[in-house]
Amino acid sequence: MRFSLSPVRTFASLFSHCAPSLLFFCISLLLTHCAGISMREKACLEASSFGFSESILTLTPFPLFSLIRKGNGDCLRVYIEGDGHAFLSPALPSSDPTPYYPVALWLAIHDPSPNPVVYLARPGQYLDGVQNVSKAFWTDARYSEEVLTAYDEALDNLKENLGASKLTLVGFSGGGCVCTLLAERRCDVVFLGSIGGNINLHAWFEWKNLDPMPDSLDPMESVETIRHIPQRHVIGTEDTQIPWEGLLAFCTACGQKASCQRIPNMGHIGPWHNVWSYEYPSR
Repeated sequence: MRFSLSPVRTFASLFSHCAPSLLFFCISLLLTHCAGISMREKACLEASSFGFSESILTLTPFPLFSLIRKGNGDCLRVYIEGDGHAFLSPALPSSDPTPYYPVALWLAIHDPSPNPVVYLARPGQYLDGVQNVSKAFWTDARYSEEVLTAYDEALDNLKENLGASKLTLVGFSGGGCVCTLLAERRCDVVFLGSIGGNINLHAWFEWKNLDPMPDSLDPMESVETIRHIPQRHVIGTEDTQIPWEGLLAFCTACGQKASCQRIPNMGHIGPWHNVWSYEYPSR
């Protein structure tokens, strides 16, 4: 990003679209860029003030950035990030998918629970150069079997290290898809939540006029396996990324139509930590 006009005029042109509630982040993003601070450093600095420590999880076939806050309970509360800056244009993948506005990170650091809390990035995010991570894992294979196997491994290791026996999974956007696919294959998930969740891929492909991703799995195909899990799926009335109809179809197929909520005057990125309820079942 280059700045050619006066700082005030350039700032106004860049961030005039920001809602007032996001203005602080927009200012922070500009200062981060100008100061040469990486998004990874910024995330770690902000999370550390809430008791989180950085950890790079060594998984197969990629490393995964995480932030961990230890706790006293036996229910590990996990937040998985969205797709981030995956594409520069519809046909051109980004070289660094780190999100500009990490919604799941903000949800994690504002979680008031005494239980352990973990923020999990997506493949390639916050790795400062994306070392040895295939772009497929944030493009066509972002919800693939390989990706899910890696997250399964991460969750098993985190549970053991943090002394937890069960999980709550909450994901933003594409992270909602990852959380849902994980819940469909695990027996230790006691709550599933998504915010602007991409949990009905077929509906998303049609709504956005996208080509299918044959290497990725669609949560709708195994929805029957999670009918017993308490859930909450929210989306903003101003969301232009995920179709409400697809989300409602998922909740209906899951037998939990009431778990879908449409929040007035909210876009895709929120700010969701201001309205999200952190009360999860703990059975």
